[in-house]
Amino acid sequence: MEWQHPQALYLILPLSAVLIALRLYARMKRRRAAESFVAAAMFPRILPPDSASRFWFKTLLLELGLIFSLVALAGPRFG
Repeated sequence: MEWQHPQALYLILPLSAVLIALRLYARMKRRRAAESFVAAAMFPRILPPDSASRFWFKTLLLELGLIFSLVALAGPRFG
């Protein structure tokens, strides 16, 4: 197998790390904004529960999309 642009594969690890960091930062900011908006006693009644498994599943799907996009960008050639 040959690659048209193999340098695109070098972006997988740094961009994956940046995506995870941004997702964690956005989750933290969203949680802080919700806590400043809603009283602690009313928090479970007003806001939906924050599911960690749902967050990580969505992050995993985004990561896979990013990785597959970068592999496609690298242009694999067969034959």
